[in-house]
Amino acid sequence: MSSITMDGSVLEGGGQILRISAALSAILGTTVKIVRIRQNRPRTGLRPQHLTGIRLVAEMSDAISSTQAEVGSTEMILKPAGLKAGEFVADVGTAGSIALLIQVSLPCMLFSPGSTQITYKGGTNAQQAPQLDYIEKVFKPIAEKFNFTFDLDIVRRGYYPAGGGVAIVRTLKRSSDSPLAAVEIIDRGDITHIYGRIFTAGKIPKRVATETLESVRSVLGSHPLVSPLFGSSTVDIQCVHEPPNTHIGSGSGLLLWAVTSTGCILGGSAILEKGERGGTAGSRAATELLKQIDEGGCVDEYLQDQLIIFMALAKGVSRIRTGKLLLHTRNC
Repeated sequence: MSSITMDGSVLEGGGQILRISAALSAILGTTVKIVRIRQNRPRTGLRPQHLTGIRLVAEMSDAISSTQAEVGSTEMILKPAGLKAGEFVADVGTAGSIALLIQVSLPCMLFSPGSTQITYKGGTNAQQAPQLDYIEKVFKPIAEKFNFTFDLDIVRRGYYPAGGGVAIVRTLKRSSDSPLAAVEIIDRGDITHIYGRIFTAGKIPKRVATETLESVRSVLGSHPLVSPLFGSSTVDIQCVHEPPNTHIGSGSGLLLWAVTSTGCILGGSAILEKGERGGTAGSRAATELLKQIDEGGCVDEYLQDQLIIFMALAKGVSRIRTGKLLLHTRNC
């Protein structure tokens, strides 16, 4: 069996090198040794979310040998024996991002020999990671252009610091003659719709969502490409106060997404930080969305690196027009 060594300190030196390396190792049946894991982060080595993702991929690929990785480890080996289908559970045990667990495991699910289901437990709306709403509203419809589908069920939301969120992803068995298809996403078209979801939960009062919405409308309404959409049904931003039995912990945040005439989707998001006003979070998310629109890409800066693994695995040559490339993307 062939093997390869990956240096986890390259460029950004974050978790994306780890996730891409582990997923490709399992899919290709190639032993991978990853050294200097997250070398450029303030807290180097594996964090609980990374360790959970590695253990999940190891279970899915029936890894016959791996180092005894633990939180803080800066080196690990994954030696897969072959992907298998079935039902799996990945529990971070903290508010670590479920979305990042999906990033490392979804490609493996697509190449498994049968229908697969994974139950994820952790944080659904976390800082420094995509919110599950982003996975559902932005990532999913664009990723499925590569000729696959998956179901995402957000069972319960979990917020920092307790976590406790639950989400389930399901994929069906793919026929052996049905590889991922190459995509060409190079024509952004015109902005036709703006959508949004502003949530409050637990001890965060509903008025925070109202303050957030007012700020969002003020910022977006000042942009020449977006302001003409206001006053019509093409702008739909909803405020939601999560019922008590649907979440653990308290939190507030939002996701905004713009849809274009050619089916492109661009996102902007924010999580309410401790002591922050709703209007400030709303302004951050709206400004982030406008940045993506102004850069002219067909995907936003957070989707760039998430799509590269599918481009690499698809049959044929894919082309996607982006804005400025992030280090996350260059790492891939």
